[in-house]
Order: sequence, then structure tokens, then C-alpha cells
Amino acid sequence: MKKKTETQTARIFVSTHRHEEDEMSRSEKALLCMLMPESEPLDLPTRPLHMAKGPDTMEYVIPDERRAEILEKVYPFIEVPAIDARLYDIHENKEFTVREYRVIRERNRNFIVSPYYPRSGGMVVDWMSCDFDDSGEEPVAEVQTVKGSGQCVSTVQFQGGEPK
Repeated sequence: MKKKTETQTARIFVSTHRHEEDEMSRSEKALLCMLMPESEPLDLPTRPLHMAKGPDTMEYVIPDERRAEILEKVYPFIEVPAIDARLYDIHENKEFTVREYRVIRERNRNFIVSPYYPRSGGMVVDWMSCDFDDSGEEPVAEVQTVKGSGQCVSTVQFQGGEPK
């Protein structure tokens, strides 16, 4: 087996969420734009999605029978979660079932977001498994590899949440 000798470049992206009053999840969208190429719109109808802050956006209307297919197509990371898996949105500090995801169309891309996105801005980079230690003593990080590029993104939870 060959040893890996090429140099990897790590991008560290820190969001403080201080200047995002004019647009929900601006930092996460900028990160995803660095990792994901522009894409064609999905072959689905759209509807306006009212946002708690910033401008409204467009959300795809995804039929139940196509939810697994669309998740597989749009999910930006290699390890696509099971459609019935439970995940945790670090913005909302709540669990959700993956099947409840939404897809929005912005910046010439299709972004997967949590069901709580209109209220708190949780995007796919803000999702974690539900089994982390919520004592708050240590930060928890999960790393995902981006499809097609091999780049990695880490989601970090610095304070205790509600999962077990």
C-alpha cells in the first residue's frame, strides 16, 4: 500500500452569525458555494418560503415518493443519511427525521436545509447525529466528505444540546 504524500489544504470556515440579519445562513451558503458547483434547477415545482429574517426564498415541493431520490441527488456529502434517520440541527437545537428536509434554490444551487430552516437557518452543514455527548464539557465535531471533490467539512457543536 502506498503512503499518501500529496499535501492537503484545509479550509477553516468560522461563522459568528453576527452580520446575517439581512440574509438567513449567509455563512453556510458561502461555504457550500465553495464546495458545490452551480447546478440546474430540479424538475419540481417551487413555492415561496417565508423566512424569519431576511428575504424570502424559493422552496421545492417534493412529493413523498421522490424524497429519497432527491435526497440522494442533492445531498452534498458522500455518506447520505437514511431517509428515516434522526439527525440534530445545531441552529434549532432540535432533532428531526431526515425525510423532513427541505430543498431551496438560491445562488444557482439546490441547497438541502433542515425543516427548521425558515425559523433558525439550519442547513445541511449544520446537521449532526443525535448521539453526541451533551454535557457541554467538550466540543463535538463530525466530519463529512464532499461528493466529487474529496474536501471535508466539519460541523462542531460547542455547547450541550438535547440529544442523548
